[in-house]
Amino acid sequence: MSELLALGTSHKTAPLALREKLALLDGGAEALIDATDLVGALCLYGLPAGDVPSPDFLKTTRPAIADGRLTLRGQGSLHVRDARVTRLAVAAKVIDQITAAQQAGAKIGIDVVRALHVADTEVVVNGNFAFARDATLHSTDFAGVAGDVGGVLAETAIVTATRAPNDFRLFVAASPVATAANVRINVVPV
Repeated sequence: MSELLALGTSHKTAPLALREKLALLDGGAEALIDATDLVGALCLYGLPAGDVPSPDFLKTTRPAIADGRLTLRGQGSLHVRDARVTRLAVAAKVIDQITAAQQAGAKIGIDVVRALHVADTEVVVNGNFAFARDATLHSTDFAGVAGDVGGVLAETAIVTATRAPNDFRLFVAASPVATAANVRINVVPV
């Protein structure tokens, strides 16, 4: 059974807009976030939200998926549609587990959503990270005005009709990565 956790506004000292507002604690359920404004971070797989991994982390993690050192065990799906979200984040503990396994040369399995679909959605702040077995970003507006959009880690990824206000980078660690009709966003496969 999957869980969602809704948080109040006084649980951290971070600026209000960057605090976690909604957390998907695991990837087992079918979840839909539709036609809403989420003022705060949508955090995947627990709390607190981790930092955005570096492109180097993504570059070293993708081969681990390909050769079986990192297994993405996906069951449910998350659909974010016709929404405004301040930012997307992944729990710090998940990023730490992957980092520790890579440093030890160990195999690890992570429970994630089978499919992440973000469509017709505005993501307000740059510095995002999404992690799923299969990720699709379609008609997504990244509205942040500074820094890189962020990163996506998945077995497969599709980025279409997505845009940013400047030539910001979205680092995508997946194979294959399919892109089409994106405007002023630099989708960088790593």
